[in-house]
Amino acid sequence: MVLQASDMEGVDDLLHLNDFSETTVLHNVQKRYVERGQVFTSLGAPILIAVNPMRRLPLYTIAIAQRVKDYSAKIRGLQAVRRGVENPGPHLFTVAEDSFQGLIQERQNQSIIITGESGAGKTEACKVILAYIARAHIREFPGDHSQDLYTPGSSQQTSFGRGESIEDYIMESNPVLEAFGNAKTVRNFNSSRFGKFIQVNIQAKQGNICSSKILTYLLEKSRAVSVAENERSFHIFYQALASADIRTKYGLHSANPADYGFLKNKSATYSIEGVDDGANQLLTV
Repeated sequence: MVLQASDMEGVDDLLHLNDFSETTVLHNVQKRYVERGQVFTSLGAPILIAVNPMRRLPLYTIAIAQRVKDYSAKIRGLQAVRRGVENPGPHLFTVAEDSFQGLIQERQNQSIIITGESGAGKTEACKVILAYIARAHIREFPGDHSQDLYTPGSSQQTSFGRGESIEDYIMESNPVLEAFGNAKTVRNFNSSRFGKFIQVNIQAKQGNICSSKILTYLLEKSRAVSVAENERSFHIFYQALASADIRTKYGLHSANPADYGFLKNKSATYSIEGVDDGANQLLTV
């Protein structure tokens, strides 16, 4: 196999590599991220590789979501679209859009599997996809296109209000799941310590969500009584201690986690930089 210059340039789709090997795959993913700030690379249509940038980037704006929606309509011939619509490239929104259209247009059940090591961004990717699917039935996304459809690291979406729709209920379940099942580890400040299966049911005609079911499994129960160095227990404990009302109601004598044996650790890791446990507690309740 001859190594071509294109193999070293950082292609959008790894299937375009002349030499498909671990070396060229890793080089392309690294080059796209380090030199171009592109965190997504595709492997054919159904597989997306994502690099966790560990910082906030303007990756999930309404404008990008609209480009994905327009390009989807163009290639599927669903309706007339504005001129100059170009391929938006690999993106989580594209995965969500393709799955949505496969369900609506082809009448086939869809599955999206999100996998990766701890800290890879699985929890955030799941929330991004849910945020898009909850709005995928809308042809023109409303709102300021410079705003985010989803803000990584947050428990709510800027395009969602606290309403009574099923979409709202699904998205607002995230703070509860994360409070009781997520924790800070040495590799990830919001690591899911459990498995999660989400089933979303969508109406065939309107395309909007009609119901949903979330199943959880394999919770890391040992974390509730033993905390490793430089890690925390589940978020809910620190959120509860940050609330004066909760401390008063349940007779908790101190707001300091170090005063509770099951939360105490040698490294005195009780807070997370940039995270307000008190504010998150209000989202949880």
